[in-house]
Amino acid sequence: MAGEIAPVEEARAALHAFAETLDGVRFPLEGHGGARIVDELTWAVRGYLIPRLGDIGAPLVAVLIGSTGCGKSTLLNSLAQSRVSATSVVRPTTSHPVVWCHEDDVARYRDGPLAALEPKVVGGSDPMLRALTIIDSPDIDSIEVAHRATADALLRAADVCVFVTTPQRYADAVPWEFLRHAHRRDVPLLYVLNRTRPSIDPTVIADFVDRMAAGGLVAEVDEVIPIPEQATDPVTGALDAAAVLPVRSILDEMARFDAELTVSQATMGAFDDVIAGVARVEEAASADRAVLDRLRAGVRQAARIHRGDLENSLAAGTLLRGEIVGHWSDLISGGQFSRAVNEGLQRIRSWRRRTLGGGPDQIEGEARGEVAATIVRHIDLAAAEAAAAWDLDPVGRTLLAGPLWRIDAATPRFVTRSIEDWTLDVRRLVADKGGDRQTMARVASVGVNMVAVAAMLVVFSHSGGITGGEVGIAAGAAAAQQAILERVFGGAAMRTLLGEVRDSLAATIGRCFESDLARFEDVLTRLEPVGVEDVSGHRDRLLAVREVVHG
Repeated sequence: MAGEIAPVEEARAALHAFAETLDGVRFPLEGHGGARIVDELTWAVRGYLIPRLGDIGAPLVAVLIGSTGCGKSTLLNSLAQSRVSATSVVRPTTSHPVVWCHEDDVARYRDGPLAALEPKVVGGSDPMLRALTIIDSPDIDSIEVAHRATADALLRAADVCVFVTTPQRYADAVPWEFLRHAHRRDVPLLYVLNRTRPSIDPTVIADFVDRMAAGGLVAEVDEVIPIPEQATDPVTGALDAAAVLPVRSILDEMARFDAELTVSQATMGAFDDVIAGVARVEEAASADRAVLDRLRAGVRQAARIHRGDLENSLAAGTLLRGEIVGHWSDLISGGQFSRAVNEGLQRIRSWRRRTLGGGPDQIEGEARGEVAATIVRHIDLAAAEAAAAWDLDPVGRTLLAGPLWRIDAATPRFVTRSIEDWTLDVRRLVADKGGDRQTMARVASVGVNMVAVAAMLVVFSHSGGITGGEVGIAAGAAAAQQAILERVFGGAAMRTLLGEVRDSLAATIGRCFESDLARFEDVLTRLEPVGVEDVSGHRDRLLAVREVVHG
């Protein structure tokens, strides 16, 4: 006996662990059904597999599934020969499950896993109910989403599914979705064709079977049970007992003689459906991530375009424009600076004190301000372009908030601090290049700040984007700045320094873009599926315990 119980308990333990993992899964992005799939799996495990494996001897559960007005409630009343389930011409009539069970089992369904579905539980003394419980489900094609969800949950809790339809409704699309689900879960199916007439009976049944075959489902003509159209008893809401005797006989036989085989088939099918559900969770997560990656690509594209514009300006030496270059050109006009460069470092130091008042702080500050403003402008354009890309996407449009269309309020301050930090890095680079004693002396003679500003202005502007006669002046300024650097460091070291200054500025620009556009990534990160990898980790154990339980 212990050998028989242990595998079942092992399976239940694995299912409990799987259900707890499902509790931690989140699909914040709606659209691919991930949250619904998780809910379905959780119900299949907690609402059917765990309780069923824990009570194999419990009555067989047959669930009546069908479209609105197909006669499910009438069938239940007819099997009971009493008004167990309400019937009405107003559709839909059944809004919650109606459970017809033995009076000794009322608590099992009122307080057990089905309690979450708020069932109406009706106890009876019919001998058949010792081994069988029948549940009337809400309609599966209702406009009420909750009705369809409840019917789907009941299908997952069924040992047997009784599909009830009529000659007028058997071809409807929605019921076939449930049939395919039942087929996938391998739950035993019973087909009832209600309200038939002898004149059309064979034709309708044959067409129904052909449609089943075309849909990948299997049914033989003799497996479809017709119930003739007839009046119901006004008191019981039931058909004559003889009309439903074939249905009752089959269910009674399954419950009394084939229950073990039926439950084994249903639980094995439920196990397979749950294991396949792991793949469905992974597919939903992949679909969500594909959407998020598509939105990320729009942000990256906007950043790439406008960051590229800035870096192209940097490579062309046209990043700094307007008054700053003009100011610098004025300072070196008249040839005084060029003569100072030609006459040696001592004359450069003398010119610097005389012309710049002892330091290049003013020019450095003006340059920093204009470069920061240019970066801010491009980031603002990138944010607007990224938001526009999202606005063209049906999912992205739902995520857009007003602030995403413009640069973040904190970004200009961040850019200003970043450029200030970059100028400090340039000074450190200049100091580091003065590694030997002679170079250190030359750097000290000109001044670290002066050398640093010269390097920055060479990087910022060759001609400054200006035109006409001023181009020659700006070009002369650039040449003079490079002359300072070459005289201090030598040609090779100067080129290395300028390359490192450009690279450092490009990296700073990149960080500024990333800092601002991280707002978009924050939105997307909150929509990432959570816990899917943990679900995937249960697949092998579920496969193993399925084999242990079912062989």
